[in-house]
Amino acid sequence: MTPKAMSPAEQSAYERELAPARIRSAREFAVLAAVLYALFAILDWWAIPTAVYKVWVLRAGVVAWLLCLLAYTYRPTFVRHYAVAMLSSFAVVGAGIEAMVVLAGPGDLARWLYYTGLILVVMALYTFM
Repeated sequence: MTPKAMSPAEQSAYERELAPARIRSAREFAVLAAVLYALFAILDWWAIPTAVYKVWVLRAGVVAWLLCLLAYTYRPTFVRHYAVAMLSSFAVVGAGIEAMVVLAGPGDLARWLYYTGLILVVMALYTFM
């Protein structure tokens, strides 16, 4: 038996009911990701000494993106654009880690350490969302 499709009114009611949970999870993600991204800068001196300043600029850009996401969650249009906002934020966080690995020199530990961190972040996001 095929499931019945929702009517537009049912879909709208469903979206309204999900809105507070989506806003809360986006805020939690933005704060947690920004704090972790910033705190991991401590490891850069050890893990990626050949490009530490470039990596810090990159980190600052990603943290700024996440803080913009946090601010956007307080706008009434956020719920309507939730999927795009979250997907783009995940892409920015992942691309930031990839860029750090690309900036790493051949002897830097960042190639191993940051890929491990990326795997942990992806698993955490998968279970969180």
